[in-house]
Amino acid sequence: MGAHAALLKQIDQASLRVGLDIDSGVLTVAEGETALHWVTRKAYYQASQHASPPEQPKTQGLHK
Repeated sequence: MGAHAALLKQIDQASLRVGLDIDSGVLTVAEGETALHWVTRKAYYQASQHASPPEQPKTQGLHK
């Protein structure tokens, strides 16, 4: 469960960051949804080790 717990923590932290960015006006709701979807897909990829990682959306205002 250790690796999965770390991935869930990563998703939770990203979710909080996206929420803060939406609240502060850095991201629109649509951009936030896109960013959170990408983070979730990336975490799923890391957990399942698929052949090709998901591509990051081409959206302005996203933080690393």
